[in-house]
Amino acid sequence: MWGNAALSWGSRKQKCVALSSCEAELIALSEATKDVVYSRKFVAGLDKTAVRGPTDLRTDNTAARHVSYNPELHDWMKHVSRRHFFVRDMVENFEINVPFVPTKENVADFFTKSLPAPAFFAFRKILMNERDQASHPSKLSPLLVGLAMVEGGASEGNA
Repeated sequence: MWGNAALSWGSRKQKCVALSSCEAELIALSEATKDVVYSRKFVAGLDKTAVRGPTDLRTDNTAARHVSYNPELHDWMKHVSRRHFFVRDMVENFEINVPFVPTKENVADFFTKSLPAPAFFAFRKILMNERDQASHPSKLSPLLVGLAMVEGGASEGNA
C-alpha cells in the first residue's frame, strides 16, 4: 500500500506443489518479497527520502512467519527449495518485516477466497478507498483491518 492505495497486487497459481500451508505461504511471501524489493528500489530512485525502514509484508500463517525469522527451523523445511527463503534473506537485511495479521483482518483474502457478505463489503470499501459512505444497503460495522500484500495462490488450508 502506498498512500492508502494498492501499489501492486497479484494472484496466480503457484508453479510448484507445496506439501503444507506453511510452505505455500512461504512461497507466496518470497514471491511478494521480490515485488516489494523492486518497488522499494524504484521509489528510492525517485526520492531517496521516501523509503525509510523495512516494509511490512503481512501474513496470516504463523508458521510461515516463524520460518521467515528463524533459521533454526531449517530441519522442518529441508525439502523446500532455497529460492523460497528469499523472504528470510530480506528480513535479515532489514528490507522487510513479516508481521502477523489475523485471517479475519486479512484484506488479501478478498482476492483469493469466497467471503461472507459483511467481510466482502468491508474489504471492498477498504480496497476502493471509500470514505464513510454506505457501501451496502445494510448497516455494516467496519472491520479493523491490517493490510496484507501477500500474493494469492496459497493453499486453501491456513492461507
